[in-house]
Amino acid sequence: MKFEELKDIPVHLLKSTLEVEYLIFAKDIIQLGGYSNRTFHIKENSGKEFITRVANPLKNEVQLNNENYVLTQLHQKGYHNCPAVIGTVSALSFSYLIVDKSRYPLQVFEFIPGSVNYGWEERCSGADLHTIFTHLPELHKEMKQIPVQNLNRVNPIAIDSLLSSAIKNQPIGSYLVEKQHIFLKKAAHLTELQNEIINNSNNLQWIHGDVHLENLLFLPDNAVAFIDFENVQVAPLELDIIFSAFRIAKMGKADEKLIYHKQDLRLAFESYASQNKNYAYLAEQLDLKEQLWKAMFCLDQTFLYLIQAYKGVWQLEKGIGFLACFNEVCAYEE
Repeated sequence: MKFEELKDIPVHLLKSTLEVEYLIFAKDIIQLGGYSNRTFHIKENSGKEFITRVANPLKNEVQLNNENYVLTQLHQKGYHNCPAVIGTVSALSFSYLIVDKSRYPLQVFEFIPGSVNYGWEERCSGADLHTIFTHLPELHKEMKQIPVQNLNRVNPIAIDSLLSSAIKNQPIGSYLVEKQHIFLKKAAHLTELQNEIINNSNNLQWIHGDVHLENLLFLPDNAVAFIDFENVQVAPLELDIIFSAFRIAKMGKADEKLIYHKQDLRLAFESYASQNKNYAYLAEQLDLKEQLWKAMFCLDQTFLYLIQAYKGVWQLEKGIGFLACFNEVCAYEE
């Protein structure tokens, strides 16, 4: 994955912006990486620590506002295993870093003393998987209390337009051309099935939308903190549980198909149900629904990859997880 726009953030500009906009006087600025963003660990002489995230200039302000709204609401309700937003001196929830006349959204959060223990392609231990899915219900419970009348919706880009753009501009464009017709046909059908779930759901609420191994901090007290809420949205709770389970269970960089262990999915669902018995049916229905859930998850991931490629954030190539999801959508059979 490549993010050419943000590979060279001038540290002196970041430092001065933090001083002017946030009254944060950085002693050390350590870049932590990132795919669609650039993330920095900030340390002050006072001992205070922060996390700063610099995003692509094309990042939608609706996403920024939704994320900041949800995180602020969570902390106001007493849930602290997620980032706390640090506002600017003008009481804004984010600012901009100006680099060569481009405006990069800049967010600052309180530092959480935990560790990311896995890469996105790795398999986590059963104990850690259990820990993740026994803590996820608490996050969901708190997010359910957040009013949805403040929802700002991101206008979606049609998936056929995204695919056409990828065909023209991405290294694997020729492969996508071969599969274009079947992919769009299967994507349309899966979208209809997912819309039925959404329309019939009694559990529409705010969800994280991107729980995966690099968006989790393992804490010293055998708990986890959930980070990177930029994909928060209002959706059926059951879909967030299912998609989170697949994101955690999937592993490797194979392009042919999605690789995961079914027992990891089952453990995820059973661990979640141990805290919220209303979702015990997910483990019970796994054998029957596995192929459908996998295909819907893969369509969701494919859309995410295509969006980021469309914005110029990621380069679609082999070994990044895109082709496995794309191929699973093409291969789906009821």
